[in-house]
Amino acid sequence: MNADPYDYFIRLLGLPEEHTEQLKQYIEMLERSTGETGVLERAQLLHQEQWSTALMEMGLEKDASAESILGALREKMEIVDNAVWEYFQSPDLSTEESWQSLLDTIRATTEPASRSGFFMKHDVARGLLRAHPPQEIIDYFGYEDVEELLSKEKIEEVYSALRFGVSGEWNDGFLKLYANLTPEDFEEREVVYELMDPGKWFELAREFAKKKLHPNSHLKEMGIIFAIPNPEAPKEGLRRTLTTIVSLMLHYHYEVNFYGKYIKQLQTSHSDEFGKYLQQMIMGEVLVETVPANGVRISHQYYTKKDEPKPIGYEPHVMPEPLHWHKGRELLHAMLQDNGNALQGWSSWYTSGQVVDGMVISLNFEDNVVSGDKHKTYHLYEVLWNDFYEQFYPLRSLEEQFIQNMDTGLIPLT
Repeated sequence: MNADPYDYFIRLLGLPEEHTEQLKQYIEMLERSTGETGVLERAQLLHQEQWSTALMEMGLEKDASAESILGALREKMEIVDNAVWEYFQSPDLSTEESWQSLLDTIRATTEPASRSGFFMKHDVARGLLRAHPPQEIIDYFGYEDVEELLSKEKIEEVYSALRFGVSGEWNDGFLKLYANLTPEDFEEREVVYELMDPGKWFELAREFAKKKLHPNSHLKEMGIIFAIPNPEAPKEGLRRTLTTIVSLMLHYHYEVNFYGKYIKQLQTSHSDEFGKYLQQMIMGEVLVETVPANGVRISHQYYTKKDEPKPIGYEPHVMPEPLHWHKGRELLHAMLQDNGNALQGWSSWYTSGQVVDGMVISLNFEDNVVSGDKHKTYHLYEVLWNDFYEQFYPLRSLEEQFIQNMDTGLIPLT
């Protein structure tokens, strides 16, 4: 293993040559800010120890090939899949009844304090749709106008359908209306798990479903987590499908709760420009264009997930997403502890990976959940960037820093 910590993490992050110097400058900035040195070296040792422990627990030699390690990871994921399948009592994901039971179990297992947030009032949501009618959804049902749509369909389902049933152009126009919203348009409310009738909605969600075996997503501003059973989903690989769905739903739960807190915070910090910052949050754009000299940029997108990542994706940053995944994974771990403790190891390996035979292998649970024929690494990538910050600021809650600083897109280090 490489003794130089910079080279070690540069290889693990897959940083192009033109971005390698930025990592050094970033670590030096964190050292100046905290007065701490040797942090990167300690982080490297920890990562290498985690890697060695993982190989040993999977019954592999320290010089195991990439093919052997990936095979062992697949076997370990099958253990998780079987445990999740048993925990949720072998659900038939082709029926609404099985889906409702799945969602009810997930929600009941979450901590009560995480089940609510500051979300848009339903009457306000209806008013926005009246001001900017979703004509594609109206036409899909054959309704005369938006009033008929709102009178015959639940507002939670109509809003969920905005994720897949309207054009990007329509959505851009709709988001402009958010700039006029105020704190009075929001209220404390429970997070809703909405199961949408596939007979009514699946055809509209068909293109959306091509990306997922079962269409499911969330709306931060409405506090909604939704799913549509896919009557055409293949029966093979159903256990992995279930693990993926459960992991996503737990992630959505904590993400919606997180943004409910952030919206509540905007009520105090930006009451006069509440709508502006709400709109900014929904759009999820990077607000700081250049690498800051005394702060950490906040990112919201998995840039390295794309075939041709934007250069900004390789620059130093932190990201909220790994926090939601971490909470979801820990809750899943707790669920499965009485069932062979199937997630043992994953909860301590999530920041670990290694370059083996010229490829990055990720021990991150989320990467292995979504990996198919191609081994994914983009979750590990974001965890590593967060980990650099947390290594230097172990007593500073990164979640609190996000909530306090997402309005500027920058966590200050002074």
